Amino acid sequence: MDIMAAGAAADIRMYAGGTGIEHEALRVTRQRLIGVGTQSPTATLQVSGTFTVSMTGQDSTPSLHVASNGRVGVGLSAPSHKLHVAGNDVDGLSVSGVGGTGGTHSLTMFGSSVHSLIGAEAARIVAPSNRSLAVEIRGNDGNDRFSVMTASANNATIDTESFVVKNNGIVGVGMANPLSTFGVAGTISATDAIQVGSSSL
Repeated sequence: MDIMAAGAAADIRMYAGGTGIEHEALRVTRQRLIGVGTQSPTATLQVSGTFTVSMTGQDSTPSLHVASNGRVGVGLSAPSHKLHVAGNDVDGLSVSGVGGTGGTHSLTMFGSSVHSLIGAEAARIVAPSNRSLAVEIRGNDGNDRFSVMTASANNATIDTESFVVKNNGIVGVGMANPLSTFGVAGTISATDAIQVGSSSL
């Protein structure tokens, strides 16, 4: 079946539930741009409203869902964040650079909904094999800090700040507010000498 516009300057329009412009469901412009829910598409395919991509035979949970508020869901139909990924795969989220799978630039998130750490890391950052690794965290106020939190249970209510680097370069281990350049709360153990100025301990 061939569908053609009435003339070289006309668009192809499809309607649902009536013939008025408010009932227009799809438009193909003379520039070969396709619009769904919009009369003026500016891309090869432009959808105004909710957008879902599902695998063949997939009934309820879509593979990719773009909500009308701009949020993107992978593996769920109601994303609650700008990018929301859900699924039962061992690798919850994997972002790779050059090389794709197994590439040298990657950010991989493992674990279940209860942050299981059985046999796999919860988060891993891998640098290129021929480059050094730098993790840069920036903010814009005087309270910025880099913290490593730990907890004895799988919840976020009793987290302890085990390691902190404050915005002035002061480092604390086992304490949230170190007062010296390097503060440790607890016993320090070393297999070699600890150098303090020109003296060794």
